[in-house]
Amino acid sequence: MHGPWRQEARVAVAHTFALIAADWPAAVARPNPAAYAWNLHTHYVTARTSTSQEQDTAPMYDRLHLTIDRIATLTGTEPAAVTARLATARRRARRRAAPRTTSAR
Repeated sequence: MHGPWRQEARVAVAHTFALIAADWPAAVARPNPAAYAWNLHTHYVTARTSTSQEQDTAPMYDRLHLTIDRIATLTGTEPAAVTARLATARRRARRRAAPRTTSAR
């Protein structure tokens, strides 16, 4: 990660840690503290960018090589939802990669 994205990532993570630290007892008392942290983080990131849940899920699977169950645990979602998000990300990636055709007049 290079350039302005590196700084944005640092700001997003720092913001997430600050929110968790501000109410630490409540954060760790939650049934799934990792999912709580992930939701805080993704809420902040999506508020500042145009990323989607699919765009967040695909790198965890493709680049970090996390299992679907692990992603589900971290994000506080069901494995079926993770699978659906990955399928949506694949469809969108194929559409973006497909050559564009121009209509003849």
